[in-house]
Amino acid sequence: MLSRLLPGSCPPVWRLKCRLPVAALCLMLSSELSAPAGVLAFWDFENTASASSVADGLAAGTVTISSGSISYQAGADDGGALIGNASTWSTNEFAPAGKYIEFSVTPDDGIGVQVTNVTIRLGRTDTGPLSFTAQYSLDGFATAGILTGSDTITSENTGALDGFVLSAPASIQAGPVTYRVWGHNATSTGNMRFNNVRIYGIVDTGLKPEPSVHATGFGVSLATHRTIVLEWTDAVSGDLPDGYLVRGSKTGFDHIPDPVDGVNVANAIDWSGDGYANKITQGTGLDTLTRLSAGQTYYFKLFPYANQFSTIDYKSDGSVPQVMVTTTTAPFEDMEDFEKPAYEAADVTLKSGTWLFEGAMQGIALGDKRHDQRSARLGKDGCITTLFDVTNVETLLLDHAYYGDHTNSRFVLQCSIDGGSSWQQVGEEVVCGVTLQTAQFKVHNLAAFRLRIRNTAVADEKNVLNIDNIRFTPFEHEGSVIRFR
Repeated sequence: MLSRLLPGSCPPVWRLKCRLPVAALCLMLSSELSAPAGVLAFWDFENTASASSVADGLAAGTVTISSGSISYQAGADDGGALIGNASTWSTNEFAPAGKYIEFSVTPDDGIGVQVTNVTIRLGRTDTGPLSFTAQYSLDGFATAGILTGSDTITSENTGALDGFVLSAPASIQAGPVTYRVWGHNATSTGNMRFNNVRIYGIVDTGLKPEPSVHATGFGVSLATHRTIVLEWTDAVSGDLPDGYLVRGSKTGFDHIPDPVDGVNVANAIDWSGDGYANKITQGTGLDTLTRLSAGQTYYFKLFPYANQFSTIDYKSDGSVPQVMVTTTTAPFEDMEDFEKPAYEAADVTLKSGTWLFEGAMQGIALGDKRHDQRSARLGKDGCITTLFDVTNVETLLLDHAYYGDHTNSRFVLQCSIDGGSSWQQVGEEVVCGVTLQTAQFKVHNLAAFRLRIRNTAVADEKNVLNIDNIRFTPFEHEGSVIRFR
């Protein structure tokens, strides 16, 4: 229920229909509600609609009215000699298009404001509005306001208007907080009276200003068929950001919206809809995107920001860094889509088909070398074998590296044209290195065959290796010769 104040400067209380002496009322409710943090802005309507006091770091707009004008009349309500009034209020139920008064408080740059509540005093003539409805807005009512209170207006006494308390936003704001109070259900063209609007709250001087410069060197350090790594150099001078908002689209730069100050952008991945958003802390300088589509062009923009949530302040002016990148063509097998946490022999369904993993497992640990999220890890004497045939292959390429510090790791490629009954080695044994490198094997086979990759390291504990991104080039015809090389 809406809070209501009786004559005098009692702290906000829950509305009471009875009228008690102010001191008794305040005493009775002091254990329920504490006094407001402080008056941020005060309008006393002593022959003016301008604020009579405003806290440091804030600006308070003049009280305005949506139609007609504000007049002043004698009235001793809540101290002072005058109160404000206006005539011709809506005779209908509440509607946003009806007549209202409006007031606001706006923090300076780098300042936040936490509004705790608003008090307002209202009265009427005998044909004035019987009810009021109040809303607040954080965007100047560019969108629909938020209900902050409604009640009946009973007082027709210019010396003792009814007092009400309006609720407030729940978080610190870096932009204006605007209130509108509509009068409605008038019986004719009578007046609504108003007096002593007070906005209570706290001024937060700890907000950072908008970042003054953008990051530099925004670009792509890695692009595979499923992964993109974006990198940049953080700003090091001027008003520094708290972080950077990376926004992306599969459609184009024009489909990446500029962020709006005071509107927190949640991290999201929705390439079929709103696209990509990710906030990166200042000092990180990179963003890694995975599970992307092969052969797809992606577009990105980078926005520095200061503060958080409702006080977030983005830099979207000037030359916003942007970059586009196309992921590579998908390999025959990228070892991404499977789960196998142990070395025991088992059939594994991969993108290319079913493989037999013997002494082999998924490679997702810190020591596993991989392009994306996974690779295959082959333990001592481990091997991975297709349980299906491939055809029309000229060259087979795969990426390899030793696992962790297993520097003795090596392997061979074998092929079978009889469904795995016998195997023939293709090319030479390959010695693995510390980082992923590409090995190329001349297969030159038009017919169907199966392939196997076998760990052939010496009998040593440190002989585990990783295999990733297997791909083929198509068969090149040379007369009637079909063979392994």
